[in-house]
Amino acid sequence: MERDKTIDIAKGCGLILVVLGHLVTYGSALSRVIFTFHMPLFFFLSGYCFKTDYSIGSFKHKQLSLVLPYIFFSVLSVIICCIVPSWRNFDIKDIFIEYIYNANPNMFHIGPIWFFIALADIVCLMWFCNCFIKTKIGTLLFALLCFLIAYIIRKYAIGIMYNGEKLRIPLKLDDALAGFVFYSTGCVVRGYEVIAKFKRSALTVKIGLLSLVTLLMVLTILLNGMVNIDTNFNNPVLYLIGSFSGICATLFFSSMITNTPISVLSWIGKNSLTLFSIHSYFIILWCLLLSI
Repeated sequence: MERDKTIDIAKGCGLILVVLGHLVTYGSALSRVIFTFHMPLFFFLSGYCFKTDYSIGSFKHKQLSLVLPYIFFSVLSVIICCIVPSWRNFDIKDIFIEYIYNANPNMFHIGPIWFFIALADIVCLMWFCNCFIKTKIGTLLFALLCFLIAYIIRKYAIGIMYNGEKLRIPLKLDDALAGFVFYSTGCVVRGYEVIAKFKRSALTVKIGLLSLVTLLMVLTILLNGMVNIDTNFNNPVLYLIGSFSGICATLFFSSMITNTPISVLSWIGKNSLTLFSIHSYFIILWCLLLSI
């Protein structure tokens, strides 16, 4: 099947936002915009690209395609940390907690690969919905329930005690519960060919819709403040509105430039998962160059 260039461009835009989000000061105006929707965008696009084949073989293949890259980049980052003298301050307990339990190895300078594990969790949730819920409306309602659970976990800092230390919910399940609403919406939207219909609409309609969702996103950011799918939503309703507005704005913008000769965004989108996994090291190198 031919790749959808609009989706590739949207992934490219999303990756650029991720990199910018890690470069700018956390809590600044730009970071407030980026963190409102950049990870929800990736969850949405992953759902949009989800192949509705619920066979056991497909399930195993999908899980391996997520877990194996996580293992590969995990091993790679441990090797790099062993090579760099100042990064060797870790032990076996750190590896277990960061890579296996938390699935969020920030201390090993490759924190963004948590997305692979959260996505693997979400695939399990999708298979559960297919086996026991079976309808699109039911799946979306279940996804909203998952988001509510994630909000409660965030609000009350629910976790597990280990050796006197309070840890998060294991295996990024909290992020998966939060991201499932975006993933499942992506699955549903693809069936209605929303992007294709937007492409066929008049230019004035496109500009109007893009302006509307952008304005809506800005308003929710002003009202809801700094949010992050990995830590806090503040007002959950405003968070959902802002996230979906940012997703729509990215998709609308991407569809409007699909036929322009901007191949770099499409290339970034095609290789987004690999670049997403290793971009932390490029940021570190960039900061080192600036400090010279």
